[in-house]
Amino acid sequence: MDLEKINKVLINIGLIISFGFGVGHFFIPYVINWFEYIPNTPKTLVISIRWTNFFFSFVLTGYTLILLLLQKRIIHRDLVAMVFYAFLVFLWFSRIIMILILPWNGVYDLLFLFQLISFIAIFIILLIPLIIL
Repeated sequence: MDLEKINKVLINIGLIISFGFGVGHFFIPYVINWFEYIPNTPKTLVISIRWTNFFFSFVLTGYTLILLLLQKRIIHRDLVAMVFYAFLVFLWFSRIIMILILPWNGVYDLLFLFQLISFIAIFIILLIPLIIL
C-alpha cells in the first residue's frame, strides 16, 4: 500500500470519528442528564451551556464535513486545505491538554482514562498524514 492510500485512509478515519464526536455532542447533554449534576441552576446558565454545546457540535460537525469534502485537496497539499486540516489536528491536541488539566467531571477516573486515550488516538490518526504530507 502506498503512502497516498495510507494518508487517505487515516484522513478518512480521523475525519469520520471527528464528525461522529460532533454529531454525538448534540445528544450528550440529554443522554447523561448534564443538569442533574448541578441542581438549582439558573435558567440563563442552562441555556448558555446548551447554546455553547450546540454551537460546538455544529462547528465540529460542519468543519469535519467540509474537510471530508476537501480531502483530495488535503492529499494534494493545497495550502488552504492543509491549514484547515492542521487546525483540526490542533483542536484534538488542545482537547488532550484540556482534559489533562481539567477533566470534565473533575476526577481522574476510568471515564477520564477512556476520554484521554480516545483523544490521543484521534490526534495521532489525524497527525500522521499531516506529518507525511
